[in-house]
Amino acid sequence: MLGAGNVGQNAARIALGMGASVTVLDINPRKLRAVDEVFQGRLVTMIADNYNIRVVIAYADLVIGAVLVPGGKAPTVITRDMLKLMAAGGCHC
Repeated sequence: MLGAGNVGQNAARIALGMGASVTVLDINPRKLRAVDEVFQGRLVTMIADNYNIRVVIAYADLVIGAVLVPGGKAPTVITRDMLKLMAAGGCHC
């Protein structure tokens, strides 16, 4: 999950409910701490930098982008090269 805001937290909640292992990445450490508190250790949180995104993508079956810049266009966080790191059959939404 890229983004620890409302959309990211709701997507994480649904994924956890379906039995998935969930990792949430965000650039804001305060948001990540809040997610840790809400989900009480049932998921992993990481700072969203290029290295961590690449590591998580390499093991992910599904990547959900929930990144928003208020009043602006959503940024491109995952590049085509990063997508090539995903296992065959992986999905990016």
